[in-house]
Amino acid sequence: MDTSLVVIVNGKIAGEPEVEAALNRLSSAVRTDIRVTEAEGDACRFAREAAAGSASRVVVFGGDGTLNAVVTGLASSDGSAPFAGELGIVPTGTANDFATCAGIDGDSPSDIVDAMSGYRPVELDVGRVTHGGEEAMFINVATAGFGSEVSSEAPEDLKAVLGRVAYLVAGLSKMDELEPREATITGPEIERRVAFYLLAIGNARCAGGGMPVCPDADPTDGLFDVTIVPEGAVGATAAEVIRKGLEGVGDAGIRFRTPWLEVRSEDALQVNLDGEPVSGTEFRFEVGPVVLKVLLPPDSPLLSTS
Repeated sequence: MDTSLVVIVNGKIAGEPEVEAALNRLSSAVRTDIRVTEAEGDACRFAREAAAGSASRVVVFGGDGTLNAVVTGLASSDGSAPFAGELGIVPTGTANDFATCAGIDGDSPSDIVDAMSGYRPVELDVGRVTHGGEEAMFINVATAGFGSEVSSEAPEDLKAVLGRVAYLVAGLSKMDELEPREATITGPEIERRVAFYLLAIGNARCAGGGMPVCPDADPTDGLFDVTIVPEGAVGATAAEVIRKGLEGVGDAGIRFRTPWLEVRSEDALQVNLDGEPVSGTEFRFEVGPVVLKVLLPPDSPLLSTS
């Protein structure tokens, strides 16, 4: 099908009136193929089909998990050329971590669709993770330890009622059972066995409901911004990390930038990729080589670093 715009919509929100209104705005201006997910894997498959076809723009309606699936489909290294068009994001999930840190927001999906005409395409890095012979992608942040567990274990009904606050509530409820995870962290300039509460590998900046865990990450510089909250970090309580992100860690955190990182653990480690959990004992994180042109506001906070 010769379509210049492909829209991928999370099926859970496709029937909402505000989403339908925004879809009508998009399809009124250009020939549009609207694809609604019904089963796991649909978003990734739709994105791969769009990349292989003639689409010049893909717009995703969904949260961080749907965005991750679309990014994986567009940036997949399955032998086909990576997507050369533009990726637009209309955040309709609970946390919308990437969109929040990118400054993509509005009172309704229609507001974001209207604002998108003033956005500009920016080439952003894509993180690649290999583990257990499998490959995955992420555009935002990969977390392990406390942050990963809170993100994946906040109940869906709690998320629906409380939104981002659900992550704080879920985090505080786990305080009594908080235990550090242990792994060997290896990179170009580091090799260290670390017991940690939180490991965040940031292509971008926010995780777990808007926590700025990697506040200086620049998704255009070819490097990850890594934050580690080690065991015994003075003042780095889990509650403070949830409330304030890296500011709750102070000088106790370990921070560095790197183009790649390997994480090896004797026990299975849960890693959260843009909201999608995976488990394993050995992970290798690399930046690129694929980049995606993502539509961002001209004043996007992601384009400025301290």
